[in-house]
Amino acid sequence: WERGLGGLEKENRPTMSSNQGRKNQRPAERLSVVLDSGAGILTRLRDVATTTGNAERLKEMPWNKPRLRVVSATMRRRFPEYPNLTDVDRGEWSDLRGQAGGICQQLEPMYLVLHDSMELHTQVWKLLTELADDYMLPAYGDAPALVGGLLDLMVLFARISILLGEIADSDLLVCYYAWSYQYATGIAEASFTRLAKLIHACVDRDRALAYVR
Repeated sequence: WERGLGGLEKENRPTMSSNQGRKNQRPAERLSVVLDSGAGILTRLRDVATTTGNAERLKEMPWNKPRLRVVSATMRRRFPEYPNLTDVDRGEWSDLRGQAGGICQQLEPMYLVLHDSMELHTQVWKLLTELADDYMLPAYGDAPALVGGLLDLMVLFARISILLGEIADSDLLVCYYAWSYQYATGIAEASFTRLAKLIHACVDRDRALAYVR
């Protein structure tokens, strides 16, 4: 990576602040760290896709309970809005307050995978745009490790997006988790809006492919 870093040339731009300079001091190292995180995230996303792709496992999800069809339909119709507890819980489901902890516990491992994927997806995008904005990228022959790493970074961005699109009912998964989390803790799920925006863009494979293109 050091060899590749040597191939980067700063564009003729105004002088950066010292903080910005420190942030960009070793972009190749940051590139390496982000790429190293990718394999684990992709494996975890595949596991969630496998779980939601299993018909028997999918039946166990709270949004597929017959008595919650109206709740699920309301959440899906209004997604990516934050699920309004008063709006979707109209009394006949008030006993769900007592089940919120269990639903939250059931969905949390999958929700955390989606959350961590979103965070890495954001890091990838920020690093790509930062490098494109701040540096004159070298030819492949001058810095093959760096240019190869940048190509890997673009592939990682696409693969996260496409895998998100292969997770069945990802919109309801994040809605039900946020809903049950707020019931169980009294606190709104702080990451919902950012995650819901990404899930909405990649809610199925076709949408994910369109998003990447």
